[in-house]
Amino acid sequence: MTRPTLVQAPGGPVEVVVHGDGPPVLAVHGSPGGWDQAVAMGRFLREAGFTVIAPSRPGYLGTPLEGREAIDAQADLHAALLDALGHERAGVLAWSGGGPSAYRLAVRHPGRVTAVVAAAAVSGPYEEHQGAEERLMLHTRPGNWMLRFLMQHAPEKTVRATLAAEGDLTDEELRERVAAVLGDPARYELVMAMAACVADRRHRGRGEDNDLAQFAAITTLGLDGVRAPTLVVTGT
Repeated sequence: MTRPTLVQAPGGPVEVVVHGDGPPVLAVHGSPGGWDQAVAMGRFLREAGFTVIAPSRPGYLGTPLEGREAIDAQADLHAALLDALGHERAGVLAWSGGGPSAYRLAVRHPGRVTAVVAAAAVSGPYEEHQGAEERLMLHTRPGNWMLRFLMQHAPEKTVRATLAAEGDLTDEELRERVAAVLGDPARYELVMAMAACVADRRHRGRGEDNDLAQFAAITTLGLDGVRAPTLVVTGT
């Protein structure tokens, strides 16, 4: 069973899992998230021969939030973690709410970043709008309990609901994607890891709330200052 370690980085403690043996890639998880989501998201890199560095950002799981609320503070913490682990430079894989601190890492510490891959990553002001039913499921203990129950007893429904929430797929496209996930252990692991994060507000809520407050206040991330080769993946 994978277990994280608490690394005492110059910017404070960071919970992290390091997997693999090769060139390092920092996997910056989304909102909500944690090291477990980053491990699942980075699996393809580990299988390709890279070392995946999978931290929990401040406020998520075992990484304290206090003093590291700001996006730039989290970017500096990424650099500090690389220092603590003995890596002068690393690639960066980020998605969703991992985008702002990943971009700022590349801007503030350009010599530390070899390349950036950003998948559906926040890159400007962002405010989340949820309906009453969605807030009930995602932000209350009974709702989270129901989500975990569905994960255990109705995995196909969980996969379908998770994929449906991530884009504008037609019914036919959604059926095809669900079948593809259920037939592929790696994809299934990734989707269930994403679902597990959403169903665990108790251990991730402070980080998510802070993310949303920080993202709503973004004026600029200074993206024109990113000098590393960058691949941006986005869509509807």
